[in-house]
Amino acid sequence: AVKDFTPVALMAEGPFIVAVKKDAPMKSIADLVAYAKKHPGELNYASSGPGSSNQFATEMMDTAAGIKMTHVPFRGMGPATTALMAGQVDVLVASGPSLLPAINSGKVRSLGITSAKPSAIAPDLKPVADTVPGYDFSLWWGILAPAHTPEAIVNTLNAAIAKVVEDPEMKKFFIREGAESATLSAPQYKQRVKDDIAQWKKVAQQSNITVQK
Repeated sequence: AVKDFTPVALMAEGPFIVAVKKDAPMKSIADLVAYAKKHPGELNYASSGPGSSNQFATEMMDTAAGIKMTHVPFRGMGPATTALMAGQVDVLVASGPSLLPAINSGKVRSLGITSAKPSAIAPDLKPVADTVPGYDFSLWWGILAPAHTPEAIVNTLNAAIAKVVEDPEMKKFFIREGAESATLSAPQYKQRVKDDIAQWKKVAQQSNITVQK
């Protein structure tokens, strides 16, 4: 991603939602942390597979909160969400589009969002960081070009894309997809890519996360 591409523009970013099965005793992130500390390894959390963003987000939360939950990987987000609704797992950290239908229908319970600040994706939910200081997880969407694309072209594209993502219709589209419009200059976006790769590498090493082969 660093050597073969030139980062052009960030377009949007969005948090995950922390949800638990509907009959779980936890009603808040503080409850979740307290329960997990008292019962280490007892809570099972689902993901869409080994090495998935769900696993990274949850393992980051475990480390930041000083807790330990047991990973139960599924083959895709659909089965993971279904397992939470059926009460087969206790926790799932996933995107708004994946969880909001189940949350709104009362089939699972939402506890918080993973971004450091409140989000329009789920404005009624408080950030996990209110309970677990320093925790911040969001996915982002962006545009990259081939390596060695001329700087003038990159900057022209960056400016054009920044205008597009601020369009009201684009903002509505991103919200439906679980994200909010976001912009960075090309150099800032390039640094974001490098920083995120370093961060996820560290999380993978700390939590022994491996990709399913």
